[in-house]
Amino acid sequence: MSAAEVFVNQENMALFCCPHCDKMTQVSVAKFKGKKHSLQIKCSCAKTFSVNLNFRKKDRKPTDLSGVCCRMPAGQPVKLSGLEDENCRVVNISFGGVGLRLHGDLQVQLGDILLVSFALDDKQQSELKRKIIVRHVGDNNYIGGEFNDNKDNVYEKTIGYYLMS
Repeated sequence: MSAAEVFVNQENMALFCCPHCDKMTQVSVAKFKGKKHSLQIKCSCAKTFSVNLNFRKKDRKPTDLSGVCCRMPAGQPVKLSGLEDENCRVVNISFGGVGLRLHGDLQVQLGDILLVSFALDDKQQSELKRKIIVRHVGDNNYIGGEFNDNKDNVYEKTIGYYLMS
């Protein structure tokens, strides 16, 4: 049996439903935040089952979009016009941010501010230029970034329509 995905609310509570007896239990999972996300649960019916905890505030849509990103120098405007070659792939997107795979030698750390530019693969080929703050640095040059600009209302509809398609 595969692991069920369980969403964690803002109070770090998760609702587990035993697939064997359908008993539901709400449990605090705060101690797992930022740590282990896959758990074995033993129900009161004595059966065990696996769950994957999802602490995300917003779901992500898988993508495969070419993009350009660069580090934001403090207090200076950034122009992406000098970067003509793709140096990243946008591999997922949500209302709150993007996941990227970097190409090349851009070194990124948690908390860095990046400017990311890419076009969605929707009918309009909607172009997005967003500032992100790096929230996750993973294997294979994966970067998880949270949108960090004041353009939420401008891009919210575009991203919303894209996520629903």
